[in-house]
Amino acid sequence: MPALHISQDSTRHIDGFTKLDKDGLLCACWTGASFLSDVVIVLCVFARAVKQCLYTFKLLDDYYDESPRNDGRLLPAALSSYLAYRIMHEPAKGNPFLTSMMRVVEHVRGVDCTQPQTTTEYVENLCCLWRPSVTDRSRGQRWREIFHRTSVLSEDEYQQHLFAAAIHTNNLSVTRRCIAKDDRLLSKLDNLESEILLIGCYRKVVAEYCNTEVLGYLLTVGETVVNKRLRSNLFCDASEYSRADIVKFLYDFERVNVPWDFTHSWTCDGSLVHRGPRTADLEVLKFFEDLHKLNRNPEIDAWNNDAMLWKCASAGRVETVDYLLRQGANAEGCHNMGKPRANEPIRYAAMWNHQVVVDLLLQHGASAEAAIDIAVKCGRTAIVQRLLHGGATLKGCLSVAAARGHWDMIRVIVEAGADVNESTGVASPLVSAIGREHTRMFKFLLEKGADLYAKETAKECVKRAKKDGLKSMLLLLENHGIDIGSVQGED
Repeated sequence: MPALHISQDSTRHIDGFTKLDKDGLLCACWTGASFLSDVVIVLCVFARAVKQCLYTFKLLDDYYDESPRNDGRLLPAALSSYLAYRIMHEPAKGNPFLTSMMRVVEHVRGVDCTQPQTTTEYVENLCCLWRPSVTDRSRGQRWREIFHRTSVLSEDEYQQHLFAAAIHTNNLSVTRRCIAKDDRLLSKLDNLESEILLIGCYRKVVAEYCNTEVLGYLLTVGETVVNKRLRSNLFCDASEYSRADIVKFLYDFERVNVPWDFTHSWTCDGSLVHRGPRTADLEVLKFFEDLHKLNRNPEIDAWNNDAMLWKCASAGRVETVDYLLRQGANAEGCHNMGKPRANEPIRYAAMWNHQVVVDLLLQHGASAEAAIDIAVKCGRTAIVQRLLHGGATLKGCLSVAAARGHWDMIRVIVEAGADVNESTGVASPLVSAIGREHTRMFKFLLEKGADLYAKETAKECVKRAKKDGLKSMLLLLENHGIDIGSVQGED
């Protein structure tokens, strides 16, 4: 079933959209739902209605079964939101995993009466832990395991999820009870391959969410003084999550009795400093820099700065990017195994629309040309204007913008000199305008000199309109002198 297209020039009546079959509804969602990653919302009311329909009829349960390549197309927030809804509304005799997660939440809330959160808020916060796996299991594989579950969770599995929920919510009482009942849980904290379906890796949750009270307990329970390996790994992980207070807490924790060994890069502790922190936070970065100065390895100083720059640029940390550039980081990024620098910092900054970061990188010699394609693809109009001012060219950009439906972008790059006839045939921006029922875009391109009669262009326009059943576009083409009857549509 073809997608239900909605554009500024086509506002179809949608009261009966719930009568669409599953494929049609997913297609409609793909072009209109507000939580998807690569679309522009035109009709928000429709998007909300589609989203509710997807949830109510459980249409994403087998989403990864039907299209394995979909892994990564839905934003994490979409997956988290859907999971939370399904857990909250699963009947008692429904999916055993979802009902068990509801039991976990009720268990944690029942013990921790001091928290003002509602059950819904607890579930939503727990589902926010949904993330890609750090092992070989894809997010799609874990999704399938959740929704294909037919057997009841064993007591061990239940305790594992309860333990994860407890450390996520900093519930020390439940954390203690879980470990007292099964001390094997402690060994899972420092094993990246120890994962459970909902949250993935325990250690990452501890590093991102635990407070000092729970951390102090986890580091010392069952130990004479402190679990040194766990302390080192959490020290590194907490820096990645930009938790400056926790980084400093872990550094000071039992440091007198169990000192750190930063003197050699090959030691567990030393590698953390000599490789550089995986952080975008300036406070954490300076803390590590002070440690590095005490245990300096001049041969890799520049590598550290270059390697950290892309992460800071991606996160939009202006102060940290500025600091690294002033410290000598190369604005074009790291060397890649002897290959030319790939300009990852400016590409990531453009992708996430960090305009000030892009300006900083351009001022320090980053390539505007290297980022223009990703900026156009993501619809970052202001970024594109900056890159054009920095010397970028527009080769191939118009077709990309038209295919994505970025109307404002199209106007900007055409006015900036993009060749409206650079691509013809199926790649012509006119074909994209027809496919999106964007009459305004179609007429604008023609006004700017686009040749509807160029090689194969008119034919491809007709084929696209017939394929998607776009009668209004066929009429538009006829009004521009195209013989639509001479072109066969595709099945």
